[in-house]
Amino acid sequence: MKDCIQVTLPASKTSLGLDVDESLQVIKLYDARFMDHGIKCGYKLVNFQGYVLTKKSDIITALIQWNNQSRRDTLYPGDSKEFVYEFEIITK
Repeated sequence: MKDCIQVTLPASKTSLGLDVDESLQVIKLYDARFMDHGIKCGYKLVNFQGYVLTKKSDIITALIQWNNQSRRDTLYPGDSKEFVYEFEIITK
């Protein structure tokens, strides 16, 4: 079984808060809250918004599906939209 960390952060309209390479390994973190959760460069992004990622372009597909769904779902006062990330811990 692979060790994973799930992180939930408020959704942003401008950024996912990180960059990944073609193999989905984190190469840059722009949001310090990832580090607060123990996320490091080299970890692999394996799931985003409930969508299993196999290639970098799957992130866009997950965002489109999430955006379409969030337009149909109404938020109650105090609710906020969130991004849910799941990272595989890569140990060397």
